[in-house]
This record gives sequence, structure tokens and C-alpha cells, in this order.
Amino acid sequence: MIGTSIDYELIKGIINRCIAMALGNKLPITNIDNDSKNIEYCPVWTLDKNSKKKRLLKIKVRMKGDKDFVDIDKDDIVHTGLSITEMLEYMERSDATRVKISQVRT
Repeated sequence: MIGTSIDYELIKGIINRCIAMALGNKLPITNIDNDSKNIEYCPVWTLDKNSKKKRLLKIKVRMKGDKDFVDIDKDDIVHTGLSITEMLEYMERSDATRVKISQVRT
């Protein structure tokens, strides 16, 4: 459990740096704290053959104003210690904008 606001800020800072590392190779991120409002994303789901449940395959991301999306998958973020699901959870809590699949060119 987080004991103080200093602990919270430290954890938030570490998570933000991991997110910035994961997105940095794909998007021109300079400061994830400020740049998240300029990110658009769309999760892409697939059906697990064995369990028949949907699972997150990748996240399409782009900077606002960009024409094309780029894919972020588990291989892009493995070096950060994050999972693709944790990345999506961060995006949903951040100022990033979730777009509908109809707005994403495939």
C-alpha cells in the first residue's frame, strides 16, 4: 500500500518512464506527462483459440494529427517489464484519446 504522496509520486514517475520507454521507439515522445494528451490509441483484440475468450493482441497508437497508426505489441514493451494489458490500462487512465476501430486504417 502506498504510504505517502511521495511514494505515490515516485511510483507514478517510474510507471510513466516505463510507458515513455515503450512508446519512445514508435512515437516522438518528449515528456509522457505532457505528451499523453497528444496520443490516440485503439486496442486490437483477438480470440484465444483454447479459452474462446478475447485477449489483447496489440495497441495501435499515433500522435494527434498523424495519418497512420503504429502497432505496439508485447515484443515492443517486454524490456520495460510491463505487459500489453498494463500498457492499455495506463492509456485508459491517462489523457490519451481512445479512438474507434472505424477511425483506424488497417
